[in-house]
Amino acid sequence: MTPFSIGSVFNRSLSIFFQDLPLFLSLTLVVYAPFVILNLGVMALIQSGALDAQGPALIGLGLVTLMLFSIAIQLATAALIHGVFRRLRGERASFSECIQTGLSRLGTVFIYSVISNIAIGLGTMLCVIPGLVLQTMWYVGLPAVVVENLDATDGLRRSDVLTTNHRWPIFGIIFLVAVFNNVAGMVASALALPLQGTVPLVGPLVNAFLSSFIIALGAVFTAVTYHDLRVSKEGIDSDELASVFD
Repeated sequence: MTPFSIGSVFNRSLSIFFQDLPLFLSLTLVVYAPFVILNLGVMALIQSGALDAQGPALIGLGLVTLMLFSIAIQLATAALIHGVFRRLRGERASFSECIQTGLSRLGTVFIYSVISNIAIGLGTMLCVIPGLVLQTMWYVGLPAVVVENLDATDGLRRSDVLTTNHRWPIFGIIFLVAVFNNVAGMVASALALPLQGTVPLVGPLVNAFLSSFIIALGAVFTAVTYHDLRVSKEGIDSDELASVFD
């Protein structure tokens, strides 16, 4: 059995991500498009005076949007998992295959997303640390739901089992991905700043591209982590794992 390591997950995740970058970005852009439209609509309402920029309606809308966006991230991740596992087997998935996989698990992924996001959100609000613990413990729950066709609660329990004895390395992966995403965000903002005064849509468009980039990268890391945990703890190989999508 191959030992689980941060370095292996990080290197192969980046390699897979950039090999299939057009596929992964197109999948996440499809999911993120409604939020771009919503953002543009809210900006138009604020500019027209129909919506108070500091009012409770906007705050409520922001909270609902945040929840929907968190769920959308999980749905996009479910679709991308198919592409990652195909690539781990040396193959390449199509856009339609990934979408089909995401849609086939739609109901379960939605329930899983609601449960995990609420629990992690509450844990974060209570003292931050419980939220981080749950995020680490459930880091590979979604791939377990998609690959093993589990229901939402079984996916959470399965992730708890797989991550046992590997929580610190997984927390390290979460931290490194967060750092990578922050650096990417700063670079994108610096590149877009000179254009913001002359191109009105540059802000939302850059935000859409950056969000899609971050969602896709996070999905790849989650899928590779799940793959490596199963290889390390159960001795299963990539061909057998990816065969569920045949």
